[in-house]
Amino acid sequence: MRILITFVIVFFFNNVFADQPRLRYSFKSSNGFYELKPSDTIFSDNKTYIDSTFNPLTKKYELFSYTYPDRYFWGLYDLRANEKLYTLKNDSLFIEFKTARISDNGEQIIIVDDFSSKFGFPQFNAVQFHKKNKLIKTLRLGDLLDNMCSISYSVSHMRWCFDFDFIDDNKFEIKTYEYFNYIFDIEGNLVEKKI
Repeated sequence: MRILITFVIVFFFNNVFADQPRLRYSFKSSNGFYELKPSDTIFSDNKTYIDSTFNPLTKKYELFSYTYPDRYFWGLYDLRANEKLYTLKNDSLFIEFKTARISDNGEQIIIVDDFSSKFGFPQFNAVQFHKKNKLIKTLRLGDLLDNMCSISYSVSHMRWCFDFDFIDDNKFEIKTYEYFNYIFDIEGNLVEKKI
């Protein structure tokens, strides 16, 4: 019987990807009129870099190699007219690992790093407010959380908020794990903080 149970567990749960990074290459406004997606590719240099880390168990430095992935320019498209309105340069944004919200008029894009593979600390860039293709304001975790212990960690990712979205074209709401609801205007200025 144990062998059968072991076989069932190994066979059926072999392809579970519980903590894999999210990769999204398309974000649409809630009214479905606008879509943010990659429009051009920034090819990496194909160079292999070598670095080392210290292994405390063996008390030795171990070498590892890595390359930089290709990156993208992201374009906001008007789906009704089938045209690109403007472009966001994604050299350090890595939008595909984050969540982007687009206002119903296509003027504002807010990018939230809500499922990051990085460690949460007060200077971590959590939310970026864009008006068309210009970055207006960046909010850090220290602006949104009083205590970094309220961050939830999994094996390889961290989360710090329940939900976020546009209330209307002029306000954006974020619900944090500290049970505060922050309401910001489209410039990234705090309008209201409530429980």
